[in-house]
Amino acid sequence: MVVKTMDWIRCGTDFTQNFAFIATTIQESNYNDNNATVRTPITGEPNLVIMKTSNIREKGRAYRVSPNELITYNITYANIGLRDATNTMITETVPEYTTYVAGASSQWSCADGSPAGTVCTIMVNSSLYPNMMGFDVESLAMGMIGDRLQFSVRVINNLPPTAHITTNCVSINNTCGECNPFDNMACYTVNLFGIPDLVLNATGQCRSIHWYLEWQNVGDQAASNVVLTDTVPTGTVFNPVESDSRWVCNNNTASANFGQCTLNVGDVTSGSGGSALFITSPMMGTTQTTFTNTGSITGTGRNPDPTPSNNQDTASVGFEGCPDACDSCCPIANECCPDKTDVTFTFQGLLLGINQCSGSGSSS
Repeated sequence: MVVKTMDWIRCGTDFTQNFAFIATTIQESNYNDNNATVRTPITGEPNLVIMKTSNIREKGRAYRVSPNELITYNITYANIGLRDATNTMITETVPEYTTYVAGASSQWSCADGSPAGTVCTIMVNSSLYPNMMGFDVESLAMGMIGDRLQFSVRVINNLPPTAHITTNCVSINNTCGECNPFDNMACYTVNLFGIPDLVLNATGQCRSIHWYLEWQNVGDQAASNVVLTDTVPTGTVFNPVESDSRWVCNNNTASANFGQCTLNVGDVTSGSGGSALFITSPMMGTTQTTFTNTGSITGTGRNPDPTPSNNQDTASVGFEGCPDACDSCCPIANECCPDKTDVTFTFQGLLLGINQCSGSGSSS
């Protein structure tokens, strides 16, 4: 008699046993040798394999996604070994720079919106073999391919300057052993494409000349090494005492006419910004009544600013009735400039404005 093992062997089944018996219709002198039993060991272990792709590759997107975009990983798995796999679990981890999206995923254990680093699990089974046939719900029978799973995440909107890839890894394991652990994990890397977009806003006030430079990153990635640059307007001198202490002027001569000054801002995350005060005073004895200031802002990121030509602008402020242009002419701005009007110039990459003063009173 020849037999073969079944197409599925449950975990914990280590042998199969065959019993044979012979009998006759006449008297038997020794019944003890009328039967024989043979026990045959059953070897083999599960061999789980797992693979993954993503919607980015399927769309032909060259593996590149932008902030706030959805990434869906498609996961397939199977047991190609010689034993059923029990308590089969698949483990995912929310990749860096993303958050988990439950509504576009299979029924993983983690909550919607879970941040990067969150571990998510799901128990899988042989959907082709109902539980009534004796299989545990979490069993993956030998030779079976599991249902396709989805694991979706969304790229965060505020990428740091160094963010250029995100890698996701998935693994599968069970409690019945594994003959080849090297195919129990699959990883997938996606390129990230974020752009910092710096905005600069400068305004002037008629007490000395107060230039307020306000910046903001309206892009979707942080900008690093951000630097403000302002040139001391013609006919004025820089006031280092009242200005922002971070300003550094060329040749370390803060009061030099036509001097170029810089301010190191550092990193500016997406959606954030700041401001700096740049004060200049009209030179003694000048008859100049209009002063022009040019401010600019630069920074670096994984990708360049999309509108670099708009990261600078020039604005002017006019003074009337101040023949010797000394600071005492305008000790209080509102008294000297009762008819202030705000004039702003708005650009995609730069917002530069000036408070322009007019009136019959003296002003500096």
